[in-house]
Amino acid sequence: MKLFGKEMTREELRQRVGDITQIAGITSYTLNDGRARGVEALDVKTGSGFSYTVLPGRAMDIAWMEQAGRPVGFISKVGMTHSQYYHPYGYEWLRSFYGGVLTTCGLTHVGPPEREGDWDLGLHGRISNTPAEEVSYRTYWNEDNLILKVEGKMRETSMFHENLVLHRTITSLEGENKLVIEDKINNQGYEDNPLMLLYHMNLGFPLISEESRLEAPILHTLPRDEEAQKGIESFDRFEAPTAGYKD
Repeated sequence: MKLFGKEMTREELRQRVGDITQIAGITSYTLNDGRARGVEALDVKTGSGFSYTVLPGRAMDIAWMEQAGRPVGFISKVGMTHSQYYHPYGYEWLRSFYGGVLTTCGLTHVGPPEREGDWDLGLHGRISNTPAEEVSYRTYWNEDNLILKVEGKMRETSMFHENLVLHRTITSLEGENKLVIEDKINNQGYEDNPLMLLYHMNLGFPLISEESRLEAPILHTLPRDEEAQKGIESFDRFEAPTAGYKD
C-alpha cells in the first residue's frame, strides 16, 4: 500500500501504529437530531484524506464525502431526513431528498410522477427511502492491502406484486481515493417485473462552480425538453447560482 507518499507493507504499518483506526477504518453511529434522528450511518476513512458516509437507514446511499477536507457532495436544504418522513405520492419525494453524493432511484420507477394502472408512481420511486437489511461492515487484510467493505440489501415488494432485492457492496482500499459500488438486483417474485434504476449523483461546491467543466468521452448529447434545448451548447459548463433557474 501507499500511505502519505510512502510505500509500506502491512508489517511496517503495524510497527508504527497501535490500532489501525489511527489511519483508516469504519465507524458506526446513529444520527440523533431533528428529522435525522434514528438514521444509521457508517463513516469510512481510507487514510488518504478520502472519507465518506454510508447510510444503511437510507438504502446504503452515500451522504457526505470529503477529499483532504474538501466536501465533494451536495446537501439540500431539506437536510438529512429519516425515511419515516417519506410520502410516496407526487413530488413528496423532494421533502426527504437530502441530496448526498449518491441517491438511488427505482426500482420499479424513476422520473416524474405518473399513474400506471391501479398504481400512483411517485417521483423517482421508493428505494432511496428503504432501510437496509442484513447490514455488515468489516476491515480485513489481503496480503499488504487493507480492505474496507460495507454490505447490505434492500427489498422493494408488495403483497401480490413485485419482490425485488438490491444487494449493495461498497469497497475501498486503504491509501486510495476511491470507492467501488457493486449492485446486484434479484427478482425473487414469480413473474417478470419492470426494473428501472437511476444513480442520482449530486456533486456540490467547491467541486462544482462556474469554473468547473465536465470532461467525458461523450459522442452525442440530446436535450431533455425544450427548456434544456436553450442551453444545449453549454451542456458541459456550470453556471453561478441563478435566481429563478428552471430545472
